[in-house]
This record gives sequence, structure tokens and C-alpha cells, in this order.
Amino acid sequence: MTTTQETSAGQVLARLEERVRSGDEAVTAEEIDKAHGLHRFAQLRKEAADRKAEQARADAAARTRAEAIAGAEQLLDEHHLDAIAVKYVAAREALAALVAACEARTGAVDTAARMLSTAAVREASGRPDVTAQCDGSTKGTRVEIGSERHVALEPGPVLHCLVRRIADAHPRGLPLDYTYSLARQLSVGPRTSPLDSAIGRLDATT
Repeated sequence: MTTTQETSAGQVLARLEERVRSGDEAVTAEEIDKAHGLHRFAQLRKEAADRKAEQARADAAARTRAEAIAGAEQLLDEHHLDAIAVKYVAAREALAALVAACEARTGAVDTAARMLSTAAVREASGRPDVTAQCDGSTKGTRVEIGSERHVALEPGPVLHCLVRRIADAHPRGLPLDYTYSLARQLSVGPRTSPLDSAIGRLDATT
């Protein structure tokens, strides 16, 4: 029974009771009992319908929650920290290799400059396009062969430029907190490195 049926049964009972109160002797106890029974039955049926509807809503909500949880778990599994850790370790190893290569390059420039700066080599004739300077510092050491200039490649500026360019390309500058970003933090410091020309040549071919 619906709410309308419950209301109708209640109205019938109320009218019968009012007739009794008004002195209508035609109303019998059996009619009152029957009306009471019908009204109570209508109430029970409505409660049953309400419970069924509530259970249906609860079941639907449970299904929605279960689907949301399953979707969230799948999404998080697809972007699991363990998978990101693999990329982190690979990047760490690549950066370590980059640092080692930079230092090896600096060592090579220093050794080459020392080789070309000895009196015997410097004063000999031939290849006037080859010059070298070696003052014991990475900043002052250089080798020039033709139009190509070779200088020390300190890893610090190389890594600084690499990370800064990645941060600058990020839409939010790789935020560190609500105030600062990595792009802002790295805005002070070298903006170029001796590796840039080689990077440009490589980028042009890919």
C-alpha cells in the first residue's frame, strides 16, 4: 500500500470514530475494528515499502562506493610509487653518469692543455690554429683547435641548467610548497653551460 492508501484508511477510521463521538449508533464495533485493522495494515505496508526503498538506496550507494574504490585502486596501481621509484633510480644513475662524464671531460681538457703547453710543443712549428692555456684552474684552462674551443665542463652548471629548464617548462614551475617553485629557486645561477652547443646539435638531429 502507498502513502495515499494509508491516508485514505486513516481518514475512514477517523470518520467512523467521529460518528461514534457524535452519537451515531449505527456504527458498530466491528466496523471500528475493521477500520483500525485496515489502517494498521496500511501503515505496515507503507513501512515495508519505505524499508525496501531505503535498502535499495543503500544497495545503490554501496555499489557506487565499491565501483569508486575499485576505480581508485586501479588508478593508483597504474601510478604506483614502486614504478616511479624505478624511474627515480634510473634518473639518479643517469645523472651520476652525466656527472662522471663532465668530470672526465674536464680532466681531458686539463690533460690536453698541459700536453700542448709544454715548451717543446708550444715553441715547435706547425698547426698555428692549435693553442692552449693551462694555469692550474678549471676556469683558466682551455684548448683551441681550429675554430673549436675546449674548456672545463663542471657538472654543477650542467645539472643546474638541466633541472632549471625542466622546471621552467613545467606549467607550475615544479612547486616546492605554496610559495616557492623549483623554477624560482633556480632562477639565480648559471643559465648556460659549455654543453649547450652540443645539446643544440643533438636536438637538431632528433
